[in-house]
Amino acid sequence: MANRGKYSAKDLKTKVEILQEVERGLLTKTAIAEKFAVKKSTLSTYLKNKDSIFNAYQKEMEPSRKRLRTSAHREMEDAVMAWIKDVRSRNIPLSGPIIAAKAVDFASQMGISDFSASEGWLSRFKARHELTFKSCSTRLLSERFPVGSPFTMGGGDDENLLRLRRFLRTGLEGGRYQAGGVGGASTKFSSESAPTVHALLDEHRGPELVKELLHVAACDGDSLQRAVCPEAVAYVLALCAASDHRPTKTAAYSAFPQVCRCPAQLFAVTRYLEEVSEGTGWGRAHRRAVSRWYTAGEVENGEGGARRLAAQTTRVVRRHRWTHADLLRLAHVRPPAHRPGVAVVLRYLARGLPAAVKLVEEQEAEKGGGAEEEAREALAYLKAVHDVRHTQDEQLAARLVEEHQLALQHVPSHLLRSKEVWLCLVRRLPLAELVAHVPRLSRAGLLSRGPLVGLLRERLRSATEQKPPPLGPLETYALKRHLEASRPKQHHRPASSQQLDDVIAALHEHSFKAVPATGKRFLVAVDVRGPMAHGRVRGLDGVTPAEASALLLQALVRTGDAVTALAFAARGLVQLEVDARMSLADISRRMRETPMGPVDVSLPLRWAKEQGRPFDLVLVCTDNQTQSFAVHPAQALREYREACSLPGTRFAVCAMCSQGFSLAPPDELGMLDVAGCDGRTLQLLQDFSSGRF
Repeated sequence: MANRGKYSAKDLKTKVEILQEVERGLLTKTAIAEKFAVKKSTLSTYLKNKDSIFNAYQKEMEPSRKRLRTSAHREMEDAVMAWIKDVRSRNIPLSGPIIAAKAVDFASQMGISDFSASEGWLSRFKARHELTFKSCSTRLLSERFPVGSPFTMGGGDDENLLRLRRFLRTGLEGGRYQAGGVGGASTKFSSESAPTVHALLDEHRGPELVKELLHVAACDGDSLQRAVCPEAVAYVLALCAASDHRPTKTAAYSAFPQVCRCPAQLFAVTRYLEEVSEGTGWGRAHRRAVSRWYTAGEVENGEGGARRLAAQTTRVVRRHRWTHADLLRLAHVRPPAHRPGVAVVLRYLARGLPAAVKLVEEQEAEKGGGAEEEAREALAYLKAVHDVRHTQDEQLAARLVEEHQLALQHVPSHLLRSKEVWLCLVRRLPLAELVAHVPRLSRAGLLSRGPLVGLLRERLRSATEQKPPPLGPLETYALKRHLEASRPKQHHRPASSQQLDDVIAALHEHSFKAVPATGKRFLVAVDVRGPMAHGRVRGLDGVTPAEASALLLQALVRTGDAVTALAFAARGLVQLEVDARMSLADISRRMRETPMGPVDVSLPLRWAKEQGRPFDLVLVCTDNQTQSFAVHPAQALREYREACSLPGTRFAVCAMCSQGFSLAPPDELGMLDVAGCDGRTLQLLQDFSSGRF
């Protein structure tokens, strides 16, 4: 059989030349096929598709293109391109995520339900329209939008640092926050998604980036830490570590122990460093930093011995396709001679438990029958972890968890249905981690009766006495709704269930003390239409948009800040008259009693302008009604700032059920689009109102 040979597809320009040669009629089709090295059957296909080829060429499609496939949603893409041209005509920087959000926005307006702005769609869209994105000089950005202009909030902070802080909190530089955050193995950061970060590095301002990272790390346990995107922090540190600017690289590796406090962050930094360095290998600085992380006790919660290193590294054994064995091999980590326990842990991570046991035996032989206490404790802990992960005996697993204080991550999934194991875990799990698993316990029937209910109740009751409270009101209310949804329906509820509900209610009431006062003036406009009471919030399972809106309003009012509450009623905006003494049921009832009306997201700004009332943040809460407005919110915000002489006023739209929308212009740092709502949303809105990002 003859070889087929290599396929040779012709580009659009060549196809047009072939068709033009046919139309001239100077050569036969056989001669034309030979001249352009195509088969006669291929030439026939070109002639059959002549109209589509000429149309594509006349529409200025890329001449080098070889396929004529167009988008399935041409009208939507045309609208996106018109918007891009308008934005670029005003010299406003754009990025891929901003365009993707705008595409989702246009698709929603056009009623397109099967569209997804994926990475693949974005790359194909850019290829179809020959779009490229480059980082913009921060000097040019500062000249284009000087500090003090209506676009930059009139603050003293550099606009680019504000964009950096926004990126560290949301994982996006644009004015958008996606509930659930940006992160995980599928996250892809680049110069397109973080142009300001790359521009700051190009201008040798890397030490300023590292300073911001250290500020985030210093707030460990604070509310700020809960409002940070860990993947974005790891990406910025990796960029600084890969920089050719020596002060930036030095600052990055000096901050390495403070920023990478847990294996998850270590794996994330390693992943992003490999991506930005494009596989050039590990330098001495990075090998030294990784070696120090494993050997100097620089793990989460400060310095610790071999047992703490064993606990940390066995909790997170793999992330982003990296393992501890990979890091130890590439960093050439050598166990310290003066720390035999650490040497045992490193041997376990690199070669497994049998190798660690053999090392302890060798140490005992060298010491004349007795190994170091640190080495024996580390080996006992590692054996317990190994046995729990490989046993089917619930009693043995519970005993090992209790004796060695193992974490939830050490327990395999088949043992998480065991009441004996949970009796040991409930006492020591971090509260946020415990709360996340309460619905699972309820679905498994472990909270129907027995000692586990009492232990959980006591643990939650102790949380009501902590100052500050460990959880916020959105998280505790979601716990309440989770428990209600996962509990089997019964005509007569056990007394233990009622007692647990009472404790959760007390914890929810106590959680409002976790919301700090900001001293800012808030205007909150709430959507009261029917869908708000029946939809489901993205990011808070089981919670309706009406409940989430009422919770945000209740939390802000209870801080003592000045809050004005409005509702989109049939005759326009009406005041809800909410005060700190009202319960969630009271606020929800007042919202239901308000005659529902259409949502115009710019209306609260125009109302505030007409009333002449000063506000620091104007917040609109809706389900997904973000595109109905008489005046664009950016224009309404600009007019309000000028009329009331309030250049620092900010505007946010929280669309509880939205997958993503785009209202905030790329150049407007005073606007924020919140798609969904989760436990971080309230803190982010407060930080946003205070101008922290």
